[in-house]
Amino acid sequence: MKKLFLMVISILLFGCESENYQPIEKTQQSNNKIKSDLYYVPIGRDDDGCMMYQAKSESMMTMQAIIYQNGLGKFSMSRDKPNCL
Repeated sequence: MKKLFLMVISILLFGCESENYQPIEKTQQSNNKIKSDLYYVPIGRDDDGCMMYQAKSESMMTMQAIIYQNGLGKFSMSRDKPNCL
């Protein structure tokens, strides 16, 4: 009975894992490495066509804000519509 219970719990726990989760290492080719464990990950384009990024790290907390990159390659929370990438 204990084995059946453990098996059911294991199946439920593995079934709840997100299908969209990808560790940062697997998606680094499309990320912008800022520090040793800080990346700006592209999350899509806004209505004006500017690419939006979000800070991600596996070892520290990050701000939950949309970040933009300007034509000079600098990142900022301020969107420069004519020069955004």
